[in-house]
Amino acid sequence: MSPLQPNTRPPQVEFTEHTSLLMEEGQLVVTVNGETANLIQGDLIFIPARTPFTYYAPAAATKFLYVNSGRDGLQSQLTRNSIPWDYTSYPQYAP
Repeated sequence: MSPLQPNTRPPQVEFTEHTSLLMEEGQLVVTVNGETANLIQGDLIFIPARTPFTYYAPAAATKFLYVNSGRDGLQSQLTRNSIPWDYTSYPQYAP
């Protein structure tokens, strides 16, 4: 996951189903209902269905396990907003 770029805001998302994020590596900042949590390795957050939230990674190498049911979850949104990539892995100095 890419770090938040200067002068940008984290994306606000809302899923139709309950969502859980389990941190595996790095750091993730998640804001739900105006409350911000800085998640690190081993942390777990549960986000109820239809609850808007924002998230971003302040660290370049951030990995988390995402669990959601339904067809319009995080994986669909990430794929829909993705761009083609010519690398087999994430470059250290990505744009």
